[in-house]
Amino acid sequence: MTNYEKLILDIVRASHSHPNAQEIFFEAKKRNPKISFATVYNNLHKLVDSGEIKKINMDDGGDRYDDTTPHAHLHCVKCGEIKDYYYDDGGDEIREIIDRHDGNVLSIDLKIDYICENCRQKENIEKEN
Repeated sequence: MTNYEKLILDIVRASHSHPNAQEIFFEAKKRNPKISFATVYNNLHKLVDSGEIKKINMDDGGDRYDDTTPHAHLHCVKCGEIKDYYYDDGGDEIREIIDRHDGNVLSIDLKIDYICENCRQKENIEKEN
C-alpha cells in the first residue's frame, strides 16, 4: 500500500461523517500539502476496488466513503446527514438474511432514506408559526 493510500484510508476510517472526495482531499491536504485532488480521487477508487473502504452511492451523485464494518446507513433527505445503523442495534431482519445464507453474505449496501428528528422538529416549528 502506498503512502497516499494509507493517508486516505486513515482519514476515512477516522471519520464518522461519511466524507465525500472533496472533504477527504481537504483533510489530506492538511497532512500532506503536496497531494492533489486527482491523487485522492484515484486512490479512493483503488481502495474501494480492493475492499479497504466502501463507497456509499448518494442520489445527488456526491458519493461518500466509509469503513467496511458491516452496517447500514440512515440518510436524512432534508439535511443530508448520514448515520450508521449497526445490525446489533436491533437489525434482526438483516441478521436473519446473513444467517440464512450461512454467513456467505459478502456485503450489504443498505441506505434508508428518512427525515431525522432534528428536521422533523424544524418542520413542526415552521408549521406552528
